[in-house]
Amino acid sequence: MLLQIITFYCACDDFLKTQGHTDPKRSQMTQAEVMTCALVAAEFFCGNLRRACQYLKETGLMPTMLRESRFNRRLHRITSEQWQGVLTALRDGKDETTFIIDSCPVAACHLKRASKSRLYAQDRAAYFGKCAAKDERFFGIKAHVVTASCGRPVEVLLLCGCGHDLIGLAELRLDLPEGSELLADKGYTDYKMEDCLLADENIRLLALRKSNSKRRRPDGEEAAIRKLRKRIETTFSQVSTRLARRIHAVTEAGFESKVWAAFVAYALVGMAS
Repeated sequence: MLLQIITFYCACDDFLKTQGHTDPKRSQMTQAEVMTCALVAAEFFCGNLRRACQYLKETGLMPTMLRESRFNRRLHRITSEQWQGVLTALRDGKDETTFIIDSCPVAACHLKRASKSRLYAQDRAAYFGKCAAKDERFFGIKAHVVTASCGRPVEVLLLCGCGHDLIGLAELRLDLPEGSELLADKGYTDYKMEDCLLADENIRLLALRKSNSKRRRPDGEEAAIRKLRKRIETTFSQVSTRLARRIHAVTEAGFESKVWAAFVAYALVGMAS
């Protein structure tokens, strides 16, 4: 546990230093420490920030812990770009050319309670989505994720639950090496998108073909894509274990920060093991 906590802190601190980030001199905690608290909560306490902060303070790892309200304000200042930067830093220097893309739902509350939820209340209809794998509806967000072939997340994008997978694909930066292959399921079938990615980014989008597809592939290649794609399902399963069955959050920023922390913690633990 101590080794993993140190790994969390070093990864966050190194990334912030490369970005030229400096904390105010009178800060009680650095931003790297705040990010580490969120990662520790995701990895060991099912996202419970209060228990994670208490543990880090009592063990002396972070004796100058902020009060709960101040800590939450500091946590909310951490942007999605900074969380994504940690994932990008983990990928740098690695010779990887095969990636997998898929999306997974993250429910903000039980579907029956969605009409009373304070989260995403301003545009509630946009956050009702359907999980095709489980054939059920949910209320919350969709995490559109690109992983390496080993299952380590390299890019994450959180969008409203109603968004189609192709919308997530179009919104992702896809900062992948030239000549990469991006494996996907049938929901990502879009011939125009495939041609644009190949022409502009030199990235091959290899989506599983439907039975009526006009661009069929050999059965052997389809079987290989289907087999490799299963690794991202394992990633989603293991990330979901880092999230509580009901993610406690008062604001959308707090809810999404816990989702980000779960993906980043999973990636860092995989690197350390």
